[in-house]
Amino acid sequence: MTTRRLVTWLAVLAIFAMALRVSLDSDTWWHLAAGRWMVEHGSLLREDPFSFTRLGSPWHYPGWLAQLLFYGVYRVAGAGGLNVLVAAVVTLAFVFVYRAMRGDAFVRSFILLLAAIASSVYWSARPQILSLLLAAAFAWVLEDFRSRGRNRLWLLPPLMALWVNLHGGFAIGFIFIALSMIGSGVEGLLATGSERRRAWRASALLAGVGLVCAMAVGLNPFGYEMLVYPFKTIGIDALQAYIQEWQSPDFHTSEAQPFLWLLFVSVAAIGFSHRRLAAADFILFAGVAYIGFLAGRNMPLLAIVAPPIIARHAQEILERLAPSWGKGDPGRAGPPRMRWLNAAVLMLGVVAVAAKALPVLDPRVNQQQVARTEPVDAAAYLGMHPGLGRMLNSYNWGGYLIWALPKYPVFVDGRTDLYDDDLLTQYLAAVRSEPNWRDVLEQWHIGVVLLEPNAPLVTLLQQQGWQTAAADEISVILIPPGN
Repeated sequence: MTTRRLVTWLAVLAIFAMALRVSLDSDTWWHLAAGRWMVEHGSLLREDPFSFTRLGSPWHYPGWLAQLLFYGVYRVAGAGGLNVLVAAVVTLAFVFVYRAMRGDAFVRSFILLLAAIASSVYWSARPQILSLLLAAAFAWVLEDFRSRGRNRLWLLPPLMALWVNLHGGFAIGFIFIALSMIGSGVEGLLATGSERRRAWRASALLAGVGLVCAMAVGLNPFGYEMLVYPFKTIGIDALQAYIQEWQSPDFHTSEAQPFLWLLFVSVAAIGFSHRRLAAADFILFAGVAYIGFLAGRNMPLLAIVAPPIIARHAQEILERLAPSWGKGDPGRAGPPRMRWLNAAVLMLGVVAVAAKALPVLDPRVNQQQVARTEPVDAAAYLGMHPGLGRMLNSYNWGGYLIWALPKYPVFVDGRTDLYDDDLLTQYLAAVRSEPNWRDVLEQWHIGVVLLEPNAPLVTLLQQQGWQTAAADEISVILIPPGN
């Protein structure tokens, strides 16, 4: 095994190790509950069965297939199985990113690790993680087509048909195609002769593939309604007002810093390189960076499209500086002893990853992590006291309550596409103790409140005489006087 191959494998192992962690978050649970419901009823979910505020309302979610996958894995292998699934999906996504790059293995491995770190904040057991994988596959196909003339565009329509059944992020595929099409068109305007004709043919071909992908979107249980689904979701004003991942990144937080690192490395590589920045590269990079600045959940997309661009310019810098560094080649095969040593180092890496996997697979470790963020004890209390009435619950916990208390309908949960601005605005008015908070509680006949202890409504209700039925470090259950 050569040193270059060792470095590549160690980078892949490092990404798998980074991704191998407790991956359950607040939205994981309603996805699992939806998968459980479909298995138990033998049909797709088309109406809401989980809330009392939208009970029976149409709910056409494009991630039904991912929900069945996640529930199947959870049912067979528990939370540990989901953790391994997420790690495998993330690793495969960055294998596509690595294959999209060209150049020295050491440089590519460094860029790969930086890109992985930049996207890691959103690695969780949600259908969104499958969008990361499919976005990487799309980017690889488009990069190969534009930079190396390999036409695998025929893969995109079937991938789009799969994507629309896995997650609403299928719109990312259209964004990548559109930016690539515009980039080729602009390069055609700047070029002359045969290069112009080649660029315009590529742009026209991408436009045609985009149309076929749009037709492929209809291959789902809800038909072409899914074409407008992304616009419906981003049109919900409450997303930007309340949900952090839909807001612009806060670069004062450590989670958003790697996105800036990736930007800085990109600018440095392009700036120090003597290679001209292709118009198509600029348009793709700028477009994806722009949507990353608009919403934090889009930051991982830059980790998908930036590495091939960085690698192109870093390789030019490396080739220009190489003569001054001597003629040694650390990546050559070397003597048999070195090859065996490299293989031994790789095996040590595999053992280290296996050791890291042990606690992640332990049900107790997963349950302890869940108990730090979800109202486990509060849900148990409500399960033993089912007659308290309708519940006003925290948005953050709605998904877990759907899973843990399937017979106790929630007020709201993470399915923003179902609730829209109307109900989300009512929810925010209540929990923030805005002037109409009492109207919301009376309209929905609320008999029990489950919120975070620091919620303004909790303090107000306690002042109004509501009683604390149960409380712990993360949650409090309040009931009206005399209940």
